[in-house]
Amino acid sequence: MCTTLCEPGSCRFVCDSKNFLHSIVSVAVPAKRALAPSADTMDAAQSSLVTAAGAFQQQLDSFTMVFAGSIISTAVDGTVTTNADAVAWLGLNDPDWLGRVQAATSDQSDGNIYITPNEAVNITNVLPLRDDLSTVPLENVRKFIARWNNTFMYYDMNIRSSADLPAGKDPNFIPYVMLESLWGAVFNSSNFQSQASLESSMLSAVDDVNTAASSQQAGTCAHVVVQITQQLTLTRTAFDGNLQIQNSGDSPLTNVTVQMLIWRSDDPNKTDVASSQFVIGNATTTNMLGGASGAWIVPGKTTSSVSYLFMALRSAAPTANVIYSVGGTLSYVIAGTEFSVSLYPDTITVVPDPALNIKYFWTEQVFGDDPFTPNVLEPSIPFPLAVLIYNSGAGKASNLAMSSGQISITDNQKGLLVSFAITSSELNYNEISPTLSVTIGDVAPFSPVAVRWYLTSSLDGTFSNFSVSYRYNTPLGDLRLSVLESL
Repeated sequence: MCTTLCEPGSCRFVCDSKNFLHSIVSVAVPAKRALAPSADTMDAAQSSLVTAAGAFQQQLDSFTMVFAGSIISTAVDGTVTTNADAVAWLGLNDPDWLGRVQAATSDQSDGNIYITPNEAVNITNVLPLRDDLSTVPLENVRKFIARWNNTFMYYDMNIRSSADLPAGKDPNFIPYVMLESLWGAVFNSSNFQSQASLESSMLSAVDDVNTAASSQQAGTCAHVVVQITQQLTLTRTAFDGNLQIQNSGDSPLTNVTVQMLIWRSDDPNKTDVASSQFVIGNATTTNMLGGASGAWIVPGKTTSSVSYLFMALRSAAPTANVIYSVGGTLSYVIAGTEFSVSLYPDTITVVPDPALNIKYFWTEQVFGDDPFTPNVLEPSIPFPLAVLIYNSGAGKASNLAMSSGQISITDNQKGLLVSFAITSSELNYNEISPTLSVTIGDVAPFSPVAVRWYLTSSLDGTFSNFSVSYRYNTPLGDLRLSVLESL
């Protein structure tokens, strides 16, 4: 949750990253298809929920008041309207963006408490993320910047509420009197005093209603374990070093060995051998006798070759391209005499690797047919499984693609008749052809990409746990080559 605490002449952001939108949805869950419990128990639970939800609504309004105003307004005739601009800010969860706003409005910024045009560019260049991985629209961010600047300009003019606003003035400002009143009501709430947050108070009341509603429901709680196997692929840079050996004599070359050596090209004296910055695979030989570990034999009158596939670790080029020289030594024995030959070096350019940070987002409550209404078949409502991939490396992730299998049930001890299916997919919030495989393409350094699948469940239910594990596959089998930074 992000709130703004204001004193005359200064404001500061305070965030604890709560999920607003999810909490609002949760309020409606207990009333959905619940059987009637005893009146006294349900009345008490519902009354507690109404009180907690009202306090939480005030807290939400105090949040959206800063960005766009109250979420809901009621006219004198009882007409209720929803403020779409305020709704656009629900679910805001972007500490980086809030940090940029905080920096722009600090005492040390160019405009002091005001947001200057240059600071506005920095705030709107990357739009703030919401919990569902969508962004707050640009127009709403621009309205917030104007609202912020108007507020402090009006404050100096003793305009603290809508009633103080002269005719013709822009009404887009934070009414200080109303904000102060909202925060006073929030702070003085008994729920606020006794709970870790108003959200936890409301969710506790939701649990009480659920308990009351389920007290007269017959049935058995069944747990099902499901699994989704997904594959993320990308193109990596690797090098193939090849050495040809031509034995034009009649005698064989024995005990043939090759020692590769890699060093930075700007270090001709090889004072800092960089072979440890690379993973070198096993040798592949042609027309040579012996195993892959060396000590080969090249028969007489034969042209043979040995090649190595090798890849650079991230430390070989952490932030920019680095040129390396690749050489080494060829050793062999002929007619009992040992020879050692330095190999003429070649150069390679190592580019920075990507570093992928992957976050999964999985909804808790899913809606399908309610088993407690046997005569009614409720429709399944699609729910999202989202993946946010952020490339924090200095190199681009090339030809990124992500494929998903359908959901499989791995544990269903009570034989619950439930099924799941993936119905559609999105890339960066744009719907694509319904497919389990999503071609993402290149992801530039320090850039995000979002993939979202929509799933359905044949029955109502709640996901109680979600875990992710991964296995990294590389041709060289070395986990140090992984570009996965976090999961």
